[in-house]
Amino acid sequence: MVISHVQLLLLLLASLFFLPPLHAVDFKYCDGIGYPFVNVTRVEMDPYDIPNIAIYGFTKRPLLSGTVTLAYNIGGRNLPIKFYDLCTIRLGECPILPGTEFSLDLFQFPISREDIKNDKISVTLTDKFDLEADLMCVYFGFPTSTVSA
Repeated sequence: MVISHVQLLLLLLASLFFLPPLHAVDFKYCDGIGYPFVNVTRVEMDPYDIPNIAIYGFTKRPLLSGTVTLAYNIGGRNLPIKFYDLCTIRLGECPILPGTEFSLDLFQFPISREDIKNDKISVTLTDKFDLEADLMCVYFGFPTSTVSA
């Protein structure tokens, strides 16, 4: 039993050395001012492998469940790329309690470097039971250093 825990710890430590680092990108709230219950503190992405994004923040109310939508902005219209269940991407760590820092790790979405040269990506968190109310929405572009000309 102890050996399996040691092996898991070694695998985790090894992955930290081989996974490329994430880098912070500038983001803006979709509503321009922020949201009353969920605050985003930073957005990071892997500069070498675009389909990896991490959203960090904290909540002022319990988050029991929800849907995270990743969308691509084309000509001012948000087109959903992928939907994530909040508790699934948090590996079952739900609910998120008030005042708790959280991270949303979004991986493996279908988008190419050519698609994002001049456009934006948005990430929206909606309550599973009230899809009309956004708990949080941010948008951002990819750093120019990650997009080759």
